[in-house]
Amino acid sequence: MNPKKFPMPTGMLLKTDDEEKFLPFQNPTTYKDITVELKPNGEALRVYVTADTSPVQRVTLYFADPLPEKAQVLGGVWERGYGDYEWRGYVPHRVMPWYFFLQSGNKTEAFGVHTQPAAMCWWTAESTGYSVYLDVRCGGLGVRLNGRTLCAAELCRAEYEDADGFTAMGEFFSVLSPNPILPKSPVYGANNWYHAYGHATEDDVLREAKALAELTEGLANRPWFIIDDCWQIDRADNYNGGPWRAGNKGFPDMPDLAKSCANPAYSRASGYVYYGITAKVFPPLGARSVTPNTSTPPCPKCSTTSRRTSTPSQAGVTSSSSTISLPTTYSAVGALKWATSSRTAVGALRTRPARRPKF
Repeated sequence: MNPKKFPMPTGMLLKTDDEEKFLPFQNPTTYKDITVELKPNGEALRVYVTADTSPVQRVTLYFADPLPEKAQVLGGVWERGYGDYEWRGYVPHRVMPWYFFLQSGNKTEAFGVHTQPAAMCWWTAESTGYSVYLDVRCGGLGVRLNGRTLCAAELCRAEYEDADGFTAMGEFFSVLSPNPILPKSPVYGANNWYHAYGHATEDDVLREAKALAELTEGLANRPWFIIDDCWQIDRADNYNGGPWRAGNKGFPDMPDLAKSCANPAYSRASGYVYYGITAKVFPPLGARSVTPNTSTPPCPKCSTTSRRTSTPSQAGVTSSSSTISLPTTYSAVGALKWATSSRTAVGALRTRPARRPKF
């Protein structure tokens, strides 16, 4: 692997709640009360955004750095591949989340952002150059930093000679994620999407959870069971959005279903059944509201800067009996560890976004 440095961007598109402004890039670049500055960190490049009251939505950096004309490109995906990874020619409007690879002759080039950025990041590329998009919105609105500095992302780049694409990707992913969060034991279980595809009922869930419990009888490392897209009130073959406040006719009483899963016949599977929800949290039994915690954790890459004014990374869930905290990471492992430690049947998190970002 040969780490490569990024050139300075030639331009920047700054988007707020109120306007979009294209600016020639100089390091740093300031527009009104917003400043974007790039700082090297070894071979990587950190992107810092400072603002006062302007609600910043997105920073796009344009690199006029020519790429091989006849290259093949493979881009990332938001969640995971569904058989749609592919090497193909340049498609300038193609959204490539997190990273992309470029093959030309015996050389593979890699571009990406380190894990745990403070932005949703994606790339576009063509032979004349490439762009990285850093979406720093807090929910659907621009983030108000109130004078603070946000370490939005850390960009990295590498080149691999005489390495096939698979080998280059494996090595570069280790660069993107230098400190992976790994479970102590294998995480396994069942998800009813991959055989029911949304066509399931409460009876199906209980039957399958019981079967899973029986198949894993005696194992100390317990599996989980996810009730995926199938239970919400407005579920249809052509629509799987919210609201997630109640079940449909196949799931007439979700709290009662959660109680049923505490029955030893089912709880041997995981003790808890998780409701698969797209970017939502289903409150635990007796819950009345979900109250965001607006505390601001420090940027993991820079202790002197803050990530955002308010963050969805932690929330207090107020129930009729107690207040508990959701995990500080939106990962399946984090949700699983939190749920099993809190002894509460709850809705789990799915990290798949409801839709691709518009730009």
